[in-house]
Amino acid sequence: MAGRGRINRLWRSLTGRLILGVLAIHALLVPLLFIGVFHIIRVSHESQFVDQVRSDSYLFASLAARDFENNSAYLQQLVEESLISGRAHFVQVTDLNGKVLAGIAADQSPHPFKEDFFFGQHGDSMYYISLPITDRQGTPLALLRLGYDEQPAADQIDLVYRRGLYLAIGYVILTLMLGLVLAPQLTRPLQQLRKTSARIASGHTEARLQVDTRLEEVEGLARDLDQMRQELVKQARALEYQAFHDPITGLANRVLLRDRVDQAILACRRNRSIFALFLMDLDRFKELNDTLGHQAGDAVLRQVAARLQSAVRESDTVARLGGDEFALILPLSGEEEAELAARKIHGALRKPFHIEGCTLHLDSSTGIALYPRHGKDFEELLRRADVAMYVAKRGENEFALYQPQFDQRHLDRLMLGEELRQAVEHEDLVLHYQPKLDLKSGDICGVEALVRWQHPERGLIPPDQFIPLAEKTGLIGPLTLWVLREAARQCRAWNSQGRPLHVAVNVSPRSLRDRCFPEKVAAVLAEVDLPPSKLCVELTESAIFTDPVQAREMLEEISAMGANLSIDDFGTGYSSLVQLKQLPVSEIKIDRSFIGGMTENKNDAAIVRATIELARHLGLHVVAEGVEDMNTLQWLANLGCDMIQGYYIGRPLSPEMLTEFLLQHEEQPDRFGLLKGL
Repeated sequence: MAGRGRINRLWRSLTGRLILGVLAIHALLVPLLFIGVFHIIRVSHESQFVDQVRSDSYLFASLAARDFENNSAYLQQLVEESLISGRAHFVQVTDLNGKVLAGIAADQSPHPFKEDFFFGQHGDSMYYISLPITDRQGTPLALLRLGYDEQPAADQIDLVYRRGLYLAIGYVILTLMLGLVLAPQLTRPLQQLRKTSARIASGHTEARLQVDTRLEEVEGLARDLDQMRQELVKQARALEYQAFHDPITGLANRVLLRDRVDQAILACRRNRSIFALFLMDLDRFKELNDTLGHQAGDAVLRQVAARLQSAVRESDTVARLGGDEFALILPLSGEEEAELAARKIHGALRKPFHIEGCTLHLDSSTGIALYPRHGKDFEELLRRADVAMYVAKRGENEFALYQPQFDQRHLDRLMLGEELRQAVEHEDLVLHYQPKLDLKSGDICGVEALVRWQHPERGLIPPDQFIPLAEKTGLIGPLTLWVLREAARQCRAWNSQGRPLHVAVNVSPRSLRDRCFPEKVAAVLAEVDLPPSKLCVELTESAIFTDPVQAREMLEEISAMGANLSIDDFGTGYSSLVQLKQLPVSEIKIDRSFIGGMTENKNDAAIVRATIELARHLGLHVVAEGVEDMNTLQWLANLGCDMIQGYYIGRPLSPEMLTEFLLQHEEQPDRFGLLKGL
C-alpha cells in the first residue's frame, strides 16, 4: 500500500507528471527522429556503395574495351588487379556466346550470379553487375560480370545503427535527468514543442519548432526537430516533383498535364476564353533511337524539350507524355493564333540536332484541339488532338487543327485495319514485279516483288498506305510469308520457262525479331522448289542495326542456305560499308534520293561514285534505284554500277505484263540504248 501511495503522490506532483510527460513525448519523437535519420543514412550508404560499384564497373568496362580483340594479356592483367585490390570479389569476362575469356569460372563463384539493381537485393551479401564491353561504335564485344562484397557497407550501416541507438538512449536518459532537476523550467517549452509537433503531425509542415527558453538542451532539441521537419518537407517536395514531372526532360508528365488542363478549363469557364491542346510526336524517332542508342535518343528529347519551352510563353505548359510524344497547353484567342503558334514551334524544331558528332534533322506532326469547341474535358480534347495529329502525319502539313470529319477518317483507319486482316487471311493481295537491268550484259537479270492490295471498293492500294498499318496491327508476319511464298512460286515459273531470273523480296524489321524466320524462309523455298540462290532478301539499314547481334545470326543462317542478302535504301540510315562488311551481305541498293539528282548535283554524284567504288573493293554488287532517264543510265554504267531499276527500265508490272515485257526485251536486247550509249 505504501508503494502505491508514493506512485499516486508522484503522479499528482508537477515533477512526476513532467517526467511521465517527457517519457511520453520522447517515446513518440525520439523513435521517429531516429528512424528517419537512420533511414536517410542507410539509404545514403547504400546509394554511395551502388554508385561507387557501378562507377568502378563502367571504368573497368571502358579499360577492358581498349585493344580488346588484340591484347588478351591486358584484359587478364585488369582482371587480376581487380581481384588483388580486394574491391571486386568476382570478375568474369565472357564472349557473346558465354565462353569465359578471363576471370573466375562460373562454378568457382561463391554464389550463383544474380544481377543486382539495388543493395542487398538477393540476400547473398554480394552485389553482382553485368555490363557489355563495346567498341567505339557501340558494338558489343564481350560481357563483363563483376561481384562486390556488400558486407563492409552493411557493417558500416549496422555500426551507424548501433551508435544512433546508443545516442538515442543516452539522449533519453539525459532528458530524464534534466527533467528531475529542471522540471519547472521545462514544463512550458516542452508544452510548446508538443503543440507544434501535433500541428506538424496533422499536416502543417510549415510550422517551425520554436520555444521560449534559455536552456540550450531544449533549444537544441527544437532545432534538431525543426531540421528533421525541413528535411521531411524537402523529401516530400522532391517526391511530388518526381510524381508530376518527366525524369528525362524535366517537363510536366501526363498526370500534371491533366491537372493543368482541368485548371485551364475552370479558368476558361470563368473568363469565357479558350485554350489549345497541342499533341505532337517526332517522325522516325524510333529509327534514330534504335540506331544511335537510347542515350542519344534521350539527348534529342532533352533538346526538343528545350526548344519547345523557348518557343512558347512562360505561362504555357509543355509536357512529355512518353516516348517521342509531347503535349502543350496554350491559352489563345482564336484559331489563327493556334496556327501561328504551331508554325513557330515547328520552326524551332526544323533546325538540325547535333548529337554525338552527328547532325540530324527531325520532322514532327502536331494535332490541335481547341477548348471548348472540340472537347469539354481532358480525355475528349486529348483524343481529338490525337486524331488531328494522325491526319497531319498522313498529310503534307506539319500540323492539323481538328475537324469533325477527321473522326470519320480515324474510323476508316480502324476499319481498314480489320479489312487488311481479312485480306491477308483470304490472300486478297497481289504482287507486281519491277525489272532489274544488268548494265554489263544488258539482260533483265531479276525482279523486285512489290505487294499491292486489291481492295474491292478502294481499288489497288499501294504498300505505303497499308504496310505501316500491318506493322502496327501485327499482320506484317503473315503478310511477309505470303509475299515470300507467292514471289518464290512466280520466280520458279519463270525459271521453268527458261528465264533465269532472281526475285528480291523486302522484309520487315519485325521479321528479324522472329528467331524462326530463317526456318520459315527455308520451308517456303522447299515448298515451291526454288533454289535459294534465286531469292534475294532485302532489308533496310535500321532493320539490321536495331539488334545487330541477333540480326547477324539470322542473316548468317539465311546466307548459309544459299539465299542472297541486300541492303535496301543504302545511304539514308546511319551505317557504313565498314559495318556492313561484317555481315553476310552480297548487295547494296543506293537510294533513289541520290540517284535522281546525280547528273546535276555534284554532291550526289560524289556519293554514288564513292559508294560504288567502296562496294567493289568489298566484293559487293551495287543496284541503283530510281533510274528515270538515259543520261542517268550512262553515268551509272560508266561508274561501274552492276544493276539498275527504275521507271526508265520498267514500272512494277503484273506477272502477265512482265512476261510480255521480257518477250519484248528478248526481241530488242538493246531497247534501252545501253550499248549505243556506251
